[in-house]
Amino acid sequence: MSTKVNKFERFYTLCLALGLELNEKDMNHLSNIGSRLTYISKQRCLMAKVKCACVNQDIETHGKFYAARRNKVSIFYAYQILAKRESK
Repeated sequence: MSTKVNKFERFYTLCLALGLELNEKDMNHLSNIGSRLTYISKQRCLMAKVKCACVNQDIETHGKFYAARRNKVSIFYAYQILAKRESK
């Protein structure tokens, strides 16, 4: 039981840190967790933000090409992230 609680707490903290709110549908999914973590509608958005943050950090420290290779994304994706960062 404590493993499920720890997974939920980590997931919830990460959602809050990245500015995502869990809605009622997400909370219902989380309360019905069995032996595996079920699909949560915010997971894709959360993972996209995490990947974007990792690529962004690598771009700052090592450059676009290294960031693309290290995070297994295309160089085009790295340029998109760089353009988003510069437009802000």
